[in-house]
Amino acid sequence: MARVLYIGHDNPNPSGGVRTLYRHVEILRSAGFDAYIVHHRPGFQISWFRSSAPLLYAEGGLALDPTDWVVIPEDHSAALEGFRNVSCRKAVFCQGHYHVFDYMPAGSSWTDYGVSDVLVSSLPIRDFVRTVFDLEPSYVPLSLDLGLFRPAGGQRQSQVAFMPRKGVHHLRFIQGVLARRAPGLRDIPWIAIDGCSEAEVATIMQRSAFFLSTGVREGFGLPPLEAMACGAIVIGFRAGGGAEYATDRNGFWVADEDTLALTDKLVEVLGAYRDQDSDPVWESVRSAGYATAARYTRSSEAERLVEFWAARA
Repeated sequence: MARVLYIGHDNPNPSGGVRTLYRHVEILRSAGFDAYIVHHRPGFQISWFRSSAPLLYAEGGLALDPTDWVVIPEDHSAALEGFRNVSCRKAVFCQGHYHVFDYMPAGSSWTDYGVSDVLVSSLPIRDFVRTVFDLEPSYVPLSLDLGLFRPAGGQRQSQVAFMPRKGVHHLRFIQGVLARRAPGLRDIPWIAIDGCSEAEVATIMQRSAFFLSTGVREGFGLPPLEAMACGAIVIGFRAGGGAEYATDRNGFWVADEDTLALTDKLVEVLGAYRDQDSDPVWESVRSAGYATAARYTRSSEAERLVEFWAARA
């Protein structure tokens, strides 16, 4: 059987894209495929989540067979170039379309690097690949661990969860304006989700009434969906890729990159919640969020992924 090798960055920091690479390999191993994660530096390991995916290290050589598959992330220019002339089969897994041309020259295509297949993780990315590269990609939806990201018992706190690494310039502006325009809301805690394990992320979202989504140019944007699954009401940007799931019913969304509009919406929503946290509108938005998140199951992701590789490996 041909091997399927997913190339990963040697990056120890939490990243949804990295977790997805590992999950693909876990799914494929469970389905009987000879799949691996490949890092470059011998001994490198991710510590912020647990995975059963076996590891190989490129620095020691991979002994590739021409029938083997190498799966390259769209943002791994070193791997694209490094495998260009290697005798094996190549696919790109694109989880973020906005930065594609940061990693290869303008006017280039993945086919220039010997890539024959493209996997994508969202419908906006699928449409991008179709129109820009004239390729027909295979859509494998992302999924949530709905056993982890789910509502929890106990009182939900009137607090705003956020991710400091997502749109830091937006966050700085919002917090500055909020302090001037709405001093009565300054006592509402802001809870940073930074350097956390998956379980810690879920716990913060389960305890928070709101999640502020300040992502920029996202291929999908998983954190808002995780927040919905936990019952935290999302206020923020769709960030491009979130258009796949964001609706007027499941969150309070504003136009991407309109920081002032997001600040206005945050003041409006936090003020309304403080005045009447029992208003039925809150439960209505939460219920719509639960229903949205429930569509992104592990089984739907696995079904599409196994179907793709069964036709190739």
